[in-house]
Amino acid sequence: LLARPQGYMNRSGQPVRGLMRYWRIEPQRLLVVLDDLDQPPGMLRLRAEGGAGGQRGLQDIIAQLGTREFSRMRLGIGRPPGRMEPSAWVLRPFRGDEAIQAREMVGRAADAAETWLRDGIEAAMTRYNGDGTTPAATAPQETPEEVLQRWLRAQELNGSDPGPPEQISRALLRLGREQEASDWLLRAAALHQERGQLARALAQQERALKLNPGHVDAQRELAAQWLAQGNARKAAQRLWLLAEWLAQQGRNAEALAALDELLALNEQHSNALALRQRIVAKSGAEELPQTSER
Repeated sequence: LLARPQGYMNRSGQPVRGLMRYWRIEPQRLLVVLDDLDQPPGMLRLRAEGGAGGQRGLQDIIAQLGTREFSRMRLGIGRPPGRMEPSAWVLRPFRGDEAIQAREMVGRAADAAETWLRDGIEAAMTRYNGDGTTPAATAPQETPEEVLQRWLRAQELNGSDPGPPEQISRALLRLGREQEASDWLLRAAALHQERGQLARALAQQERALKLNPGHVDAQRELAAQWLAQGNARKAAQRLWLLAEWLAQQGRNAEALAALDELLALNEQHSNALALRQRIVAKSGAEELPQTSER
């Protein structure tokens, strides 16, 4: 569970206690993530237990739970300059280089949280405590199946995010499961489209259909989308790939229909004209013996 108290920071203890009681979570399975004025900007500090160190939100959590034995991860933001009040400092947005540093720190914090979930606090401390400038301890390499299971869990937690389906597809490719990888890429494309990210959606559809051209409806839909974007060349290319695949499968009537759509866009398409001629000639030759028998 990932939770963020919605009330005052200084009163974080009660919602945390309520969450843990409802889900029957032991303190040893709690990781509190907080910003820390006493740590330099960009510094991560994970500990298995300890005091509040003057942080009132953490102090309230300790008071409400009646224990200090839970993990915490502090993200350093440094002290305010001059006479600026700490309350104003912690609420101001990051700017310039400090924004870049903050994004990098948050990325490492997310990796540290995953390590804590999977391998425990000691492993997370060993690998991520510090400012990220010193080499991290070597982490055990995940197998492709473990990577797949991790991203499947992420997808279950947030089904509207196209990121996990893309990662699931990569993991499936490493396992040699191309058709399933194609299905997950199409799912990612649909989620990108829901977000209005049309370019990303089209790119993922192209990747999916390269892996598995057998998605006939998706092939036609992609051709229609390229045409709607005013890109007749891409639409014709997609219809050609579809017609070629259908002909290879012996689905000649469908192949001819795709070729007719293609030739309506480009009547001089030499490959399409040649394939259409071959299909028509082959179909006529196959019908001749049946006619003579009748």
